[in-house]
Amino acid sequence: MKKLLAVLLTLILVLTACAALAGGETFTPGMTLYVNNPDPTDRLNLRTEPSRDALSIGKYYSGVRVELLDAPQNGWAHVRIAPYEGYMDMAYLTPGLGEGEPTFSMPCLVVESAQGAVLRSEPTPAAEALYRFEKGSFVYNVLGVLQSGWIHVHHDAGENGFLPADALTPQLSFDKTETTVPAGYSAYVNNPDPTDRLNLRAAPSANADSLGKYYNGVEVLVLGDAGNGYWHVQVNCTKTAGYMDAAFLTTAYRDATLRPTAKVRNANAELTNIRSAPSYASEVLYTAENGEGLAVMGVTPDGWLHVQTEGIFGYIRSELVTPEFSFVKE
Repeated sequence: MKKLLAVLLTLILVLTACAALAGGETFTPGMTLYVNNPDPTDRLNLRTEPSRDALSIGKYYSGVRVELLDAPQNGWAHVRIAPYEGYMDMAYLTPGLGEGEPTFSMPCLVVESAQGAVLRSEPTPAAEALYRFEKGSFVYNVLGVLQSGWIHVHHDAGENGFLPADALTPQLSFDKTETTVPAGYSAYVNNPDPTDRLNLRAAPSANADSLGKYYNGVEVLVLGDAGNGYWHVQVNCTKTAGYMDAAFLTTAYRDATLRPTAKVRNANAELTNIRSAPSYASEVLYTAENGEGLAVMGVTPDGWLHVQTEGIFGYIRSELVTPEFSFVKE
């Protein structure tokens, strides 16, 4: 009997040491998991205890990576999102890409405060300063929102830190709103006709001027609902804003590779400027070499392409790339 009890005890310890996935893979400490919320307009709570009644440390967006600290128990995972440790509901976590791939809904915010914004090691004005964002800077890696009015972000230098929400636009709310797509969430161009593009308009109307036509997979940040079938949007990580027909947008993640690509081809120079706006008078953000590849997001009515390269979002004249792109649908 003692031998049988010992065997049973060993079996229980093994079962609690690792939790098996449906496909046979096991969750082990040190694994990377991803927040994967089926509702892209919601966030996942990081709680102080493995209970839905426990206090929330913060609410985190789909696509955020977390480190598994212990084998999951009773449907909860003990995880780290530096500098925090806490518990997340395993029903909203996925171990990786492929089937069950997380939707990426982390917004890209703009520093609005004239004084800029200081990234701090803790969510308090007295904490160590890690980095200063100047007014107009983009904050790309927004992880989550704290109830205290701070935004948890990941900086390119490899550090996580905190920015005050009131220094950023759009301002993110800790509480979930009742609107279909509240401000601060990502949406993606989702045109059923893959040969067409979606207009970014100057006003919420099909009769308003088009600021550009955007390809499937292009990510936009929702600034608000115009209330007549149009959403006020900002092309993600840019200052280009306008209105798009919500019927051709989706909050489900769309692969950015749906966008076409082009190569720089300037017959008159080896280097070509990529600018902050569709104008020769605008700031030069990047200088591209002939043959360099670009991801094309959209086409403006006056012959500029809205492109992405090397983490830079900007504009280049359409006649300086190959293949040719036309604003008018052929």
